[in-house]
Amino acid sequence: MNSTRKGQQFCREICASARARGLEAETVPMSGHLGRRHGGNPYDLAIADYRIEAKRYKGGIGSKAVEDILTGDQGVTAVAHQSDRGIALITLGLEDFLDLLAKAHGRW
Repeated sequence: MNSTRKGQQFCREICASARARGLEAETVPMSGHLGRRHGGNPYDLAIADYRIEAKRYKGGIGSKAVEDILTGDQGVTAVAHQSDRGIALITLGLEDFLDLLAKAHGRW
């Protein structure tokens, strides 16, 4: 499977899992590298208020690459990543994580 198809499949899996939990989730058309080059979206999917970049690589993704995505000026709030046959992970900045916890516990 090529990397584009692998990434699209990962996005669909994430959206299906989010929807199964009653969350609004959608894949974003014209996302990824090609989309960014042609005025598209810098993120791959949206779940609730989060704009998520999804990455699935054979050997995973390094923390520096994740940090670069999150600190870029593209409005990405979380990175979903998974190595082949690994578990899917979500990485977000500390402040966003603490805000999420505060909202979940009714303190926001």
